[in-house]
Amino acid sequence: MGYPSEQEIYDLFINLQDWPKGHSIFFDQALEKSTWTLTGHHPFSRAFPCKSAFQEWNWKPHGAMFAPPGPCFIVPNGLESVVCGSNGKVAIELRMVNTVTKCARLSYDQQYSWHCKFTEEGKIESVRIYLDSMHTRDVLHCEKAAQEGPLEAMSMD
Repeated sequence: MGYPSEQEIYDLFINLQDWPKGHSIFFDQALEKSTWTLTGHHPFSRAFPCKSAFQEWNWKPHGAMFAPPGPCFIVPNGLESVVCGSNGKVAIELRMVNTVTKCARLSYDQQYSWHCKFTEEGKIESVRIYLDSMHTRDVLHCEKAAQEGPLEAMSMD
């Protein structure tokens, strides 16, 4: 089959516009043993040893932080946002747009650079996600606090 082309990469990532169905289609193209790393200095940055760990610890809980229609990613410059190497290495620019948190109603328009390695069969083998750490920390931390509710006042009785 060979490594995926720029068009095939674009077609795969464009699925991330549609929550949750398109996201499922996207993750179906990742090997279970694929590694995922969220880079940066924020509470959500870490490495995940496999796809299911990334989905359960990061993707699904964070997806639940957003108001309908959910997280919407775009490939802002079409094929110009995709760079493919001859060895299955890919860099793609993504943006999250029109995405608002459920409780705090904060905009989460985020910019990303995903650096991926694909197998010759076109499956995702590894992903490193670069993003605006401060924006992530500020918005998602505030939303997490809003979803957990205010702390109960301590009684002095």
